Amino acid sequence: MTDLLWHDPACDPLDRVSPSALNVLLGCPKRLAFQRAPETRHWRRHSPRTALGSVAHKLTELVSTGKAPAPPERKEWLEIRWTELVHKEHDDLRQEWPNRTVPDPKDWPGYVATRVRLIRRLADLPAPKDKTAGHSTTGEGSGERPFPWVERQLEDVPRRLFGTPDRVEERDGRLRVLDLKSGVHQAGISHEQRRQLLIYAHLVQHTCHRLPDDAVIQDVKGHEDSVTVVPEEMGAVVAEANDAIDVFNAMVEATTISAQPDPQVCMWCPFRAVCPEYWTNRTDQWPRLDVRGVVAERVGADGVRLDLTTPVGGTSTFRVLLTGGVEAAVGDELVVLDLEPAGPGAGRMRWDSRLRAGSEG
Repeated sequence: MTDLLWHDPACDPLDRVSPSALNVLLGCPKRLAFQRAPETRHWRRHSPRTALGSVAHKLTELVSTGKAPAPPERKEWLEIRWTELVHKEHDDLRQEWPNRTVPDPKDWPGYVATRVRLIRRLADLPAPKDKTAGHSTTGEGSGERPFPWVERQLEDVPRRLFGTPDRVEERDGRLRVLDLKSGVHQAGISHEQRRQLLIYAHLVQHTCHRLPDDAVIQDVKGHEDSVTVVPEEMGAVVAEANDAIDVFNAMVEATTISAQPDPQVCMWCPFRAVCPEYWTNRTDQWPRLDVRGVVAERVGADGVRLDLTTPVGGTSTFRVLLTGGVEAAVGDELVVLDLEPAGPGAGRMRWDSRLRAGSEG
């Protein structure tokens, strides 16, 4: 019998944090440690959703920085660039998921809606007045550069914060910090998105000594949700970030990094495969169909029967239908994430279901 190894993630202390890493840290410190640890970071892989987000950001940046032709020629140009960028993302996914059959991009969830809405919005945007606002890193005198700033990395070294807002622009005399969200179900501004925007607002103020007026989330259709930047709220978020860094670094030094298992926190976490606290705390009511157990026998050409470590649906055995390119030996301890239900006591692996067998990972 080959048991899985369960390591505590060992990573370096934080010397600075981005808004996205801060949201991970405040949700679960151990998830950030897994994300940073060399032995486990590979469990974090891209998906069709993140691939579409990358394409949306790149196309938007090309238009915002004046690298796209003017209307009406722009629409055809965007169609060509979309195809090229999606093709590259598809190739990258196939490299990250060896021995798996990555779906054709047209079958990715949200593909058609994202493509149609994004190109429709970008095709008729006016050409930017300032074509110098490209992707760059701030340095000495950067606060004097004209707006808009597009995908410009900002940093506040003393407060250990950095980040890259999608766009910083001036409109009708108001300074706006804007972040593009490409998800087709984007609605409103979540608590985590508000925190991200306020960190960006602080970085802008630190860089150009001007407080942004508005923090904005924009979806692929161009719809915007915004909040007024309140200095006291922004300062509280900055203080929260620095406190969180200190607490995390103390845990790293003590080599005891705490997990915060919770159905909503764990639902999208790729490190469920290597997190013992997840398996100790999960129940049948948690949203994902994940199983952990020992392979008792092979079932047919592409299935295995597990003796479960944690019962699922009241049963202590479970049949897993493996996807192509995946192997599991009798006697191996197995973890399989994100199964599709396949009848009572059975689940089918998706193309991107994560599997851990034996001493892997």
